[in-house]
Parts: sequence; structure tokens; C-alpha cells
Amino acid sequence: MRDDFKSGKWIAACQRCGFKFYNTQLRLEWTKLRVCSSCFDTRQPQDFVKGVAESKTPWSRKPIEVDIDIEYYDEE
Repeated sequence: MRDDFKSGKWIAACQRCGFKFYNTQLRLEWTKLRVCSSCFDTRQPQDFVKGVAESKTPWSRKPIEVDIDIEYYDEE
């Protein structure tokens, strides 16, 4: 990159790779770093997922007692 003068632009370094770019070529990343387009990393969509509150019931049912008669037969 040449260090030519351009009005309203200045030379800045990418905060990840360290190469020189004009300030208009750098992008602000979600990590608050000014990086070039090849170093730019989008934020993971899973960071924005919110959990759903579990509904808690204030009572529960009593267990039902069942009497089962099981007869075992011996094979003779």
C-alpha cells in the first residue's frame, strides 16, 4: 500500500493482523477491534439465543397404588 495523501483518510493498522489500511477500509468488530475485511469475524448467532423459563407447578399428584397379583407357575 502506498502512503499517498487522501483528504479525510489516514493510515491505520488492522488490530488483528497488523497490516496497514486506510481508516475507511477497517470495520468495527463486535469485539471492539478495528479490523480489515479479511480478518472480520461475525458474531456467533448462538450468542443471542435466550433460554425459556421452565413452568413450575405448585403441586404434584400423589402416586396411585395398584395391587397386582402375580401367580408364578412352575413348569413340570
